[in-house]
Amino acid sequence: EQRISPHTHRGDIIVMGMSGMLYLTGDLDRAPLNISIPQSNLLAGADAAVGAMIAYYHRERTGEGQLVDVSMQQSAAWFLANTIPYWEMSETNLTRAGTLRSMNARDSMQRQVWPCKDGFVFFFILGGLSGAKTSRQLVKWMEDEGVSDEYLKSMDWENFDMGAATQDILDRIAKPIGEFFLSRTRNEIRDAAIKRNISICALSSMEDLLGDKNLEERKFWTYIDHPELGITLPYPRRFAEMTEASIDTRFRAPLQGEHNNEVYSGIGLSEEDIANLKQDGII
Repeated sequence: EQRISPHTHRGDIIVMGMSGMLYLTGDLDRAPLNISIPQSNLLAGADAAVGAMIAYYHRERTGEGQLVDVSMQQSAAWFLANTIPYWEMSETNLTRAGTLRSMNARDSMQRQVWPCKDGFVFFFILGGLSGAKTSRQLVKWMEDEGVSDEYLKSMDWENFDMGAATQDILDRIAKPIGEFFLSRTRNEIRDAAIKRNISICALSSMEDLLGDKNLEERKFWTYIDHPELGITLPYPRRFAEMTEASIDTRFRAPLQGEHNNEVYSGIGLSEEDIANLKQDGII
């Protein structure tokens, strides 16, 4: 298994490590697992977009511009969300847990990624009113399929405290659910979850997404030529539906330096200026 993608930028790995995200990603008994898509770039980009919109709103109201300065490290660290409260409230440092999740209070672990007949699904057991809705529907589905478990039926899901649950209790809950998932495919689980309003999602590969009928019906993908490669590649068509503007993806990603002349001339550089900068190795 390749733990670090050859396509991952070294800078992203450094930022992920400095922010603490690598420390939390992967299996505890193995080296940190870097996420294949550069996360720090995406997180910092999202924060910069929000900052730019706030600055624009401020300028529209006051006529005064602002500098938007975003730290990639801080953006990645902010994404860790609950790790800081865990330390502040219980002086516990969360660690890598793979497909499990640390429940902290009793040093217990709960499964989040479950194997099924042809892959994996994501399901997280919760207590309280929100968790009870899903848990009761799942138990009812199991019963309708001829899989009855008295322990699950007897659970007081509305008052179930995940933070106080021992590992034995979590294992007792997980055993029949895990066996049930193993006897079903991802699509069977997904379809039943939609029908019964159960919070479960199938984990899909890129091949699965490209062939997904729901995405196909929504015309989610658009296909763009890459003449330099001699192939056509699928791109997400749009990330949001808008009534007054089109935000469809229309072009392939630019090649390195492809629009340099257009950009530099747009900021006032002459052709001679650009040629001199190229000669000096600046651009």
